[in-house]
Amino acid sequence: MNPIDMRSLSAAERRRRRVRVMALRAAGGSLAAIAAQTGLSRTGVFDICKRVAAQGAKALDDAPPAARGGRLGPARAAVLRALIAGHTPEQLSLPARLWTHALAARLIEQRTGLRLSVRNTALTLARWGFVPPRPLAKARLRSPTAAARWLADDYPAVLARARSEGAEIGWLDESRLQEPPRGEARTVFSTVDNRGRMRWSTFAGSLDAATFIELLRRRLHQADRKIVLILDPLRVHRSARVRAWLGEHEDEIELVHLPGRADRSFPG
Repeated sequence: MNPIDMRSLSAAERRRRRVRVMALRAAGGSLAAIAAQTGLSRTGVFDICKRVAAQGAKALDDAPPAARGGRLGPARAAVLRALIAGHTPEQLSLPARLWTHALAARLIEQRTGLRLSVRNTALTLARWGFVPPRPLAKARLRSPTAAARWLADDYPAVLARARSEGAEIGWLDESRLQEPPRGEARTVFSTVDNRGRMRWSTFAGSLDAATFIELLRRRLHQADRKIVLILDPLRVHRSARVRAWLGEHEDEIELVHLPGRADRSFPG
């Protein structure tokens, strides 16, 4: 039987399906089992879980129709995307060292006069390639069994420890920016907390220890308490220089590595 096309359902029925997916997931159901019970594809179930994890309960509803930033037009959109991809907020006289959806909305209003909601700004930015990090999805692709075991056995302990320390918990990833401005290869360093608040910056060239530490410093600058970041392991994440810096800031930041090979280099 072919999976149900969510577009063929009413908005109310789509919401009911999403709610059921999350209820089954909370009960410990696997993606395949949930797909069989809801009539959706496994990919569709995964996408629902990912959006709710990133955006919270608002992801259970359909995105607002039309006006998702399309009013910008292709020319203005290209200019704004290039500004965000090629600069930090402080370089554009905005008060932060990493981008947020609210800062991007502020830039759009400054440059165009258009006032977009943070949600519509997030949807626009996602089309431009600035999407929430997905380190757990990468770990699942590499080893579904190891990722599932980590989620069931290790993640609850990470959450409990973070809460006991009053720390903020989030996810970190690095991914290539598709179609970078002027063709210059750029990578997006991004973090997202469990409330869906995303912070990011881009950089050119390969990820080395110095660049990684500078990006972590920028993330710390926008934190008001200790942060615990979960990430897919790369060689640079566990380099001696990074470990030494983390040791000097252990009361401010902690990295938790997902299961995988720590000797992998950043692709490209």
